[in-house]
Amino acid sequence: MERRVSNKMGEDDTVGNPGIGAYGFCLRNEEGDLLYGQGENIGHTTNIIVEMRAIHEEVRYYWEHNIRKLEVESDSLLLVKVINNVWKVSWEMVELLEDIQGLKEKIEIQVKHNFREGNLLGDFIANLAMDTNGEIIFNSFHQIQSKEEKS
Repeated sequence: MERRVSNKMGEDDTVGNPGIGAYGFCLRNEEGDLLYGQGENIGHTTNIIVEMRAIHEEVRYYWEHNIRKLEVESDSLLLVKVINNVWKVSWEMVELLEDIQGLKEKIEIQVKHNFREGNLLGDFIANLAMDTNGEIIFNSFHQIQSKEEKS
């Protein structure tokens, strides 16, 4: 099973709530090595929409790259409960949730809560994405360091 640490946006990754937001997530192997990281500035939104968008983009990435068994960790207990069908979702998240649930039926996904400290890399990627007008992608820690040095 691929070990994946999903890092989403926290309060420090938005400018206000609602405000400008960016998401970030990463895929790591069992040793903790970065296999893939992605972030994107998605403009004016709320922090919960950014969190949901991060999970959505992450699960889509796994589907598109034929990864069918994974563990998703989120520092948003609300989203973990929503995606695991424990709590209901607000109307603004229905479309993203339905897409995630559809992919969840095709991929073996465990969605678990972790504390914010476990999502530092994803938050870091989201902060880098905040400074861009589009998507950023990394395939190693070295690429992240190079991007940070250019900023």
